[in-house]
Amino acid sequence: MSHKITKHHQVRSERKHQNLETHREKKDQERLRLGNLLLHEGRFDQNRDALINSKKQNKFIQKVKADEKIEAKTGRVKK
Repeated sequence: MSHKITKHHQVRSERKHQNLETHREKKDQERLRLGNLLLHEGRFDQNRDALINSKKQNKFIQKVKADEKIEAKTGRVKK
């Protein structure tokens, strides 16, 4: 009994892989954007050990994301 891949399964798997790719791309873009924000704010020093700053960076990133959520809901930019 051979296992036959139907057209339906093929389409589903292609769509799944495409979704994974777009998800990865979005994650990479988000990482880049947050990294640039960190550099811009002077919170991230490339010469220093990243582990020292990781807690501060994570706090800053959480704050940025929270602010963006509030902005999205209210439409106002928080200073």
